Amino acid sequence: MSLVQKRLRCFAASGGKCSLIQYDGVGKLSGGASNLSQVEFDAYQKAKLVADPRNEGDWDKAIEILKAAGFEVFWD
Repeated sequence: MSLVQKRLRCFAASGGKCSLIQYDGVGKLSGGASNLSQVEFDAYQKAKLVADPRNEGDWDKAIEILKAAGFEVFWD
């Protein structure tokens, strides 16, 4: 069973939400999104790509992307 290594929960002013989750021993990122505007969803997709360990794996940059799109971002 994989354990969560990192997890972000993100909330948009519009009422939407998303999350980014990386598990120990798994070489990819998962997550989910609901009730986002197209702009918010685009930011979520970009942040997910940036945080993915198969790409940059840059969680700080992913947080910047999400905050710039108006999300409140929390480590969980």
